[in-house]
Amino acid sequence: MNLQRIFVIILTLISFILLYYGITEPMLELKLSGKIQSDFLNMERLLIDQNRSVLGTVNDLYSKGLSLAPHLIVLFSIIVPILKGFLSIGFVLTNEKKQRLINKILAVVSKWSMADVFVVAIFIAYLSTEKLNEVSQHELNVMGFKLKLGIDLLMQSGFQVGFYYFTGYCLVSLLASSLLAIKSK
Repeated sequence: MNLQRIFVIILTLISFILLYYGITEPMLELKLSGKIQSDFLNMERLLIDQNRSVLGTVNDLYSKGLSLAPHLIVLFSIIVPILKGFLSIGFVLTNEKKQRLINKILAVVSKWSMADVFVVAIFIAYLSTEKLNEVSQHELNVMGFKLKLGIDLLMQSGFQVGFYYFTGYCLVSLLASSLLAIKSK
């Protein structure tokens, strides 16, 4: 077995580890706080404080009765990458006749391999805004008294460790695929 084949296997195994942590560790943090200010009342409260992983989001979507979105996330973020990884390892461990068959299957699977990145992009776009601050001023008339009321909502989000693991998976998997493409030529 040549060094290139060994390197493809090692990179693929590393990509599996990165994928595991990429889908199980929190990917995003989302916080929403509200503040009410008036002449008589000042109140601040944290309304939402959540960390989201891919698997946690899939579980939440299932618990809300949704099925299409979590199925697509599982398919493109878990099943396709694992299938591609096993096919890559199989390609370097088999003879030339089986390599042709695996190469054809890989060609089909690889067309969908960037869908995992697309799913995460949608996931991030759905759950995040870097910082959103909405301030509004209201005046209430209560029994002849004018009450000025300020409402301040602040939404913050940020990347967590799962995002970086998943990004690492994408890059390492891409490198392994590139080496495999060189091997198959």
